[in-house]
Amino acid sequence: TPVSIFFRSVKYCILRIGVYSEYKSVMTIYPEEVSTIKSPNTIDCESPAILEEYPSVHARIIRGATINERSDALICKNGVYIPDYTHANLDRFRLSSENIKAHNDLYALTITKNINNLPIDCGIKVFGNGSFNWYHWLLEILPAAFAARCLTAEFANWPYLVPSGCDPSSTFMASLRMIDSNRSTITLREDYDYLIDKLVIFDSITSGPYNLIRDNWPRRSDVRQNDRALMEMRDHIVGRIEAHKEDTPKRIFLYRKNGRRNYNQEEISELCKRHGFSCVSPEDYSFEMQVALFHHAEYIIGPSGAAWANTLFSIFNCKSIIFSFPEFQSYAAFSNIAALVGMQQITVKARTNAPIISTGDAFTASYDIAPQDVEAALRHIAST
Repeated sequence: TPVSIFFRSVKYCILRIGVYSEYKSVMTIYPEEVSTIKSPNTIDCESPAILEEYPSVHARIIRGATINERSDALICKNGVYIPDYTHANLDRFRLSSENIKAHNDLYALTITKNINNLPIDCGIKVFGNGSFNWYHWLLEILPAAFAARCLTAEFANWPYLVPSGCDPSSTFMASLRMIDSNRSTITLREDYDYLIDKLVIFDSITSGPYNLIRDNWPRRSDVRQNDRALMEMRDHIVGRIEAHKEDTPKRIFLYRKNGRRNYNQEEISELCKRHGFSCVSPEDYSFEMQVALFHHAEYIIGPSGAAWANTLFSIFNCKSIIFSFPEFQSYAAFSNIAALVGMQQITVKARTNAPIISTGDAFTASYDIAPQDVEAALRHIAST
């Protein structure tokens, strides 16, 4: 029996943790597929890509769910429901998000607040963990909108439920409209939770941890994707961008404008300029131009971060160098996509200015990149 506590407009509840697949499939979107898995390469160690089975992807309907735009957790009367892959890794994956405050393997402490007084009759889930972040949006959330194009006519008038960052002028909305320009949308507010009568959800098309429990570090097997689904979405988007080949540089350095993870960027960017690279900050560009930048680039260099999600649009044999922490030497989110599209990618290891003890620390940790390591990586990729 669920245990609930009310405090003003906030409701805390201890609920059983369930999985999406407990709800009946209304249709199969993708049959069983393969997933390309590849650990990051370094100059000294090249890891071969392997193919693993990826389970079929189904559309399901959940009734009476309370949702938050920044969470995959769907709160119902009899439990809180999460993606199957996340559930299978609760010993390492941390659930804590906007509507889950603590959990063990069986139960979660959920929180709902400021329930919108206008319940939504129906909708399609195009939101979730990290919906404000370009990586999570492009590779984990947007594929649901692409999958929704396969739904039958009875769902034609069901709107997309999208996060607050998906405002009309955003690159998030532009990417959605490139997928589907006809279906209506309902934008969820960051400060509200919503009660949905009927919600269409999809099994994960890209699976991975939003964060890891302390003292755990990424493993090669943590991140997987349905290769066919992502490549079909990629080809759909690339096929709709106008020709910008003459307008985009062939060598790009991903210049970070925010200071969340400070490093010796000026020193490294000047080094790269001497090798013919142009500094670009993808967030300054429209979605179409971001796609064009990556699609026409022959060399890409930059720090690990959300911008590398655009690797999905890169061409075969594009060469790249990514800066990352030693603790993330098995983090395959970007190396998987690089292998999928045929990009050659080398990792240069960062030296942190202070110890990091969790994946959460890594999001704000300062570091240094040795210029000689970048020079060596450039020579290596130029020779391959």
